[in-house]
Amino acid sequence: MKKKKYIIIALLIIGVFFISYGFNLKNITPNYSYKMQRRTDYEVLLKHNNFYENERLLSGKWYASKSIDSYIINFIYNFSSNKKIDMKYKYFITANLVGTFDGMDGQDKEVWNREFILTDLKEEYEKELNNYNINEQVNIDYEYYNDLARSYENKYGILIDTNLIIKMNIFTNINEENIEDTIEIEIPITDTVSNVKENYEAETTKIIYSNNQNFKNIYIVIGTLFLVIAILIVFTMMYRHQKIISMTYNFKLKSIMKNYEDIIVAIMNAPNIKNLDIMNVINFEDLVDIAIQTQNIIIHFEKLKNKESIFYVLKNNYAYVYTLK
Repeated sequence: MKKKKYIIIALLIIGVFFISYGFNLKNITPNYSYKMQRRTDYEVLLKHNNFYENERLLSGKWYASKSIDSYIINFIYNFSSNKKIDMKYKYFITANLVGTFDGMDGQDKEVWNREFILTDLKEEYEKELNNYNINEQVNIDYEYYNDLARSYENKYGILIDTNLIIKMNIFTNINEENIEDTIEIEIPITDTVSNVKENYEAETTKIIYSNNQNFKNIYIVIGTLFLVIAILIVFTMMYRHQKIISMTYNFKLKSIMKNYEDIIVAIMNAPNIKNLDIMNVINFEDLVDIAIQTQNIIIHFEKLKNKESIFYVLKNNYAYVYTLK
């Protein structure tokens, strides 16, 4: 047993060493970097009214929801690299009409979500370039989504907060690396006033280092193998130990049930002894003596199959208990 413990400790130390070394192994030379710049611009077209001189409003303001006819939104995206490389990219725009209500925990709970595909998937391939640009425009019929949300509320008789979440989904492949990105905005639909909330970072930069990844992976895999072997040994020891305990338990239980079958009654559910004074008995023979002296039967309840049994003798306000494990 001691020898196995030393082996397990050695395997764990070696495994942790290899994994730590692998994770701490740094990539020395930057290979290339790329930058993703995101921006949206929009205009709000109003219904004909007597309140605004201009029915085309610029972005960055709040607008009376009932006055809005549509949003014209431009998604502007720039992907650039510090090296000229082959770039393959594709993109499309979706809108999700999402209805939520305030949950008991104070968090918004989604009750309705309907997706709309606003543009077809567009694919492009650029050879030996260091950047590409996307400028895609969509027209959002605000009144249509507002009517749909109100129709849902009227149909099911509930009041919900409904927002239109519009995304441009961009997928870029460079040097066999797949990069997924989104530009997301959110427009309240059922509020009395509306504006555009930008749910994205304006700019993200990532540096790709020269490939020490294979070495990192090798060290991590080797370390993981050592840890797995150590864990398997531990589980094997635990399994064998548990099996021995279970065999010992079953042997003792069968012996008790055979020798004292005349005074033992097995039950499916544990008796309720909460209101009794509980006296724990050290060995089963003492419990047999108590049963004989009080002229009572011994109640047997197996709490855990093949693991734990409880024997009771109930007399007046006392419960004499012996536990077999």
